[in-house]
Amino acid sequence: MYRTENKVLRRQLRALQDELAQAQENRALVEDKYSSMVLTCGDMWLHRELLEQELEDLSKALFEEANKMVSTEARLRAELQDNNQILNAKLVRPLLLILNSVLIIISILPLRKNSCRDCKQTCPTTSKSSRPQAGLPLEIV
Repeated sequence: MYRTENKVLRRQLRALQDELAQAQENRALVEDKYSSMVLTCGDMWLHRELLEQELEDLSKALFEEANKMVSTEARLRAELQDNNQILNAKLVRPLLLILNSVLIIISILPLRKNSCRDCKQTCPTTSKSSRPQAGLPLEIV
């Protein structure tokens, strides 16, 4: 009876020892995986921090460049408007002076009415010789 009990207990002990050995192997595998995952997480965290810093730097640079572009555009727009006003003043004023002079001349000179041969209408600037007379304004077509 003791022998059979002893054999049973030895078998149970061997089974428990085998189970313990298997559990220790599994524990070692889990610890290796855990260590590997901890290292991977640390690397990923570091890469995340680096990427966040790079994103922040790029965003900052982007906004600085955008602000420069807006400032440059505003400055160039103001310069163009100034140049446009200067050119308008250089071109429009002389044209207005010429137009005013022509209008004054037209209002001062008496109109001569001659008959056009082609259109059969009375025209103020056409003479019988079909050449403008001295002192009369030329008609611009």
